[in-house]
Amino acid sequence: MNFKPTFKIFATICFALINFCLVAQSDTATISNELIEVIVIGEKPNSKFNNLATTNQNLKSGEIEMTRPEKLNDGLALLPSLYIAPDGIGGRTIVLRGYEQNRINIFLNGIPIRSNTEGSIVTEGFFMSSADVSIEKGASSLIYGSNSSGNVIRMDNKLFSAEKFGVKVGAFLGNNGKQNYNLALHGKFTNKISYQFGANYYKRESFVLSSKFETVPDQPTTKKRVNSDQENAEISGLLGYAPNANHVFSLFAMYNNSEFGYTASIARPRFRRMDDWHNTIIGLRSVSKFRNNFRFEANFYYTHLVDTLNQYTDNTYTSLRSISYWNDQTLGTRIILSKKINDKHSLNASIDYKNDIHEQVWFKTAETKANTLNGTVEYKSNPIDKLYLTSGISYNFSNPTYTSLNANTERKNLSAFNYQISTAYLIDNASKFHFGYSRNTIFPRMRDLFGDALLPYIPNPNLKVEKSDNFDLGFSTNAFQNTLELSTAVYHNSIQDLLTQVKVTDTSSQVINLQAARFIGGEIMLKYRPISKIYTLISYNYLKASNTSENRATDFIAYRPEHNLKLFASYSPIRHFGIDLTLTHTGKRHYDNVSSWESLPNFSIFDIGVQSKPQKNLTIWLKVNNVFDENYFIAYDQPQAGREYRIGLNVEWNKK
Repeated sequence: MNFKPTFKIFATICFALINFCLVAQSDTATISNELIEVIVIGEKPNSKFNNLATTNQNLKSGEIEMTRPEKLNDGLALLPSLYIAPDGIGGRTIVLRGYEQNRINIFLNGIPIRSNTEGSIVTEGFFMSSADVSIEKGASSLIYGSNSSGNVIRMDNKLFSAEKFGVKVGAFLGNNGKQNYNLALHGKFTNKISYQFGANYYKRESFVLSSKFETVPDQPTTKKRVNSDQENAEISGLLGYAPNANHVFSLFAMYNNSEFGYTASIARPRFRRMDDWHNTIIGLRSVSKFRNNFRFEANFYYTHLVDTLNQYTDNTYTSLRSISYWNDQTLGTRIILSKKINDKHSLNASIDYKNDIHEQVWFKTAETKANTLNGTVEYKSNPIDKLYLTSGISYNFSNPTYTSLNANTERKNLSAFNYQISTAYLIDNASKFHFGYSRNTIFPRMRDLFGDALLPYIPNPNLKVEKSDNFDLGFSTNAFQNTLELSTAVYHNSIQDLLTQVKVTDTSSQVINLQAARFIGGEIMLKYRPISKIYTLISYNYLKASNTSENRATDFIAYRPEHNLKLFASYSPIRHFGIDLTLTHTGKRHYDNVSSWESLPNFSIFDIGVQSKPQKNLTIWLKVNNVFDENYFIAYDQPQAGREYRIGLNVEWNKK
C-alpha cells in the first residue's frame, strides 16, 4: 500500500492548522500547563481531579521510578484493578476491571495507541519511564473516542520544562544476562520552545526457574529457559511550542523495537517462538483558546506495528525461520471543540476518525481494512454549589473488509450509540463523591471477524457487537495537608455478547460471543507520606467475573483473579541510605480450558531494594526480585522466573 498521497494530505492539513492557530485572535485568558497535559475538555472547577465524575488514580513518574520497574507494564501493575495477564503465547497484556487491553483506550501524549486489528499496539516492550500515568475508570468522557469499555489510561510527559537543561543517565546489570541502559534529556531552547528526549536499551538472555520447581514429563530437561531471551530498544522525543499564552503545539514521536523469545511451555514445548516487533508512533497536537471561552484541540497521529513471528527449528534454540508477518498501520485525527457558555455550563463536541490497514503473510497474503468514525456531544453543568453533572452521547461507525488471494469478504457495517450520565459532589477542595452510569460498545476486531493467516486462529464473521452497562460509585480525598491520598470505588458491569477467546482444539482458538457476563468489584488505593523519609502505596481490588449465559458450561471467565493486592513501602532512615519493599499477591485464576485445568493457585511475590546516595546527583541501588524464590505461573504451563538480582546506578544533573 502506497501512503505517499495520504501523507501529503496529512502534512497539508497540519500546516494549515498551525497557520490558522498562529494568526487567530485571542483574548487575555490563558491555557494552564495542566489543561494542556490532559485530554478531557472543559473547564475544571478543581484541578486535582482530571474528570470529576470518574474513579481517577495516578502515578507520577517519580513514584514509578521508586519501584525501579523493568518495563512500563510493571509500573502500571501498581494501580488497583489492573492485572497483567498472559496473552496466550508467553507474553503479557493488560486487564482492567475485568476488561482486556483491546477494550481500553490507551493514550500516549494524546495519541490513541490502538487499532481495529489487534485492539492496541503492544505495550509489553514499552519503557516510558519519564511519563506520568493517569487512569480513569467508570463513566470516563466519551470524548476519549470509540470502542472502549469506559476505562482510559493516559501516559503524559510534562510538556514544558522548568530547567534550561537536565540530563539523567542510568544503568543496571543482573543475573541471567540482564542489562539496561537509559538516557533522558529535557530542557528548553527558549521560553517558548521546550524539548524532551529519551533512549532505553534492555536485554535479558534467559531466566532461571525457581529451585522449588519440579520437573514433569515433556518439560525441557534444563531449568534455564534458554528461549525466554528478550531485547528492547526505544527512543522518543517530545517538542513543545507556545507562541503565546493561548496556543500550544506539541510533536511527539517514538520508535520501539522489541524481540521476545516466548517461554517454552511445559506441556507444549512446540511454542518455541521469537517475536520481532517494530512500533512507530507519531503525533501532532494543537491546543488553542480563543475569544468567548472557545477552545479548540486537534490531534493528528500515525501508528505502525510490524510484527514478524519466527519459530525455533531445533531444540538448541539457535535456528529461526519466519512463519508469519504482520503490517498494521493506523492514520487518524481527533478534533475537539469546547465552549464555556457561562460559569455553570459548558458544551463539548468531538470528531474522531481513523483508518486501519492490516496486512499479513503466511503462505498467502491477506489484507483487512476498516474506517472508524466517532462523533460525540457532551454537556457539563454545575446546577448548585458543589454539585457537578456530566451527560453525553456518541455514535460509533466502522466498515471492516477482508481481501486475500482466495477471498473477498465484506462484513456488514458496525454501528452503535454510547451514552453516559454522571455526577460528582465536592465536599471541599480535596474530597469528592461520584457516581456514574455509561453504556459502552465494543466492535469485534478485524482479526476476530476474518481470522489470521496463521491457521490456528479461526475466523468468526458472525460476531455481534459487545454491549455493557457500567455503574461506578466512589469517593476520593487528599487529607492531612496532602500527606494522605485515598481513592475507593465499587462497580457493577453487565455485559451482553462479551467478546472472548476460547480454545476450539488444543492447537486452535476462536473469538466468540458469550451471551451474558457480569463483573462486580471494589477497589482501594492509598498513598501515604507522613514525612519525607517515608512513602507508602497500597492498592487492593476484588473482582467477581462471572459467565451468566443461559447455556454456559462454566461460571468462570479466564484469567480474572478475585483478589489482587499490591504494597510498596520506602523508608530512608538516614540521609544517604534507603530501603524499599514490594509485595504482590495474586489470587486464584481460572484457566481458559476449565474442563481440564480448573484453576491456578494464588501466589505472593516479595521484592526488596536498597539504595545509597553518596553524592547529591548519584544514586547506587540493589534490588532482589522474588526474594523467596517463589514458584508461580501466570498461565497454566508457563512458569516464571525464580529469584533475580539487579544492581544499578543513576546520575542526574539539572541547570536552572
